[in-house]
Amino acid sequence: MITSCEQTDYKIIIHTTTYAISIEIEDCHLCCEEFGTKTTYNDTFIGAEVTKVRWAWAKEENDSCEYDASATIIVETDRGNFELTAWNNHNGYYPHDVEVSWENFHEKVTL
Repeated sequence: MITSCEQTDYKIIIHTTTYAISIEIEDCHLCCEEFGTKTTYNDTFIGAEVTKVRWAWAKEENDSCEYDASATIIVETDRGNFELTAWNNHNGYYPHDVEVSWENFHEKVTL
C-alpha cells in the first residue's frame, strides 16, 4: 500500500508499507544540459495497492518522451497508473547516470 511520496529535482521516492520505489538522476551539471525528474503521481494514490512495477528507458522505448533521453518507472495500482521519470536533454556529450529500484530490483543506466 502506498504511504507517501518524496520528490526533489533529481530524485523521486514512493514509499509503500513494504518497500520503496525510486528513481534518481545524477546531480552533476556539466555544461549546458538540462535534466531532472517529473511524476504523474498525486496524493489520490495514498492507500492504493501496487499491482505491478515496470520500466522503460531511452526515447525509442518511451514514445511519449519529450526529452533527448529518459527513464520511466510505470507504477500500476488498483486506482490507476502513474509514472516516475528521469530525463536528460543534452547534445550527446553530457550523459547522466540514472538509478531505478523497487522491491528486489536495482538497475543503473546512462542517459
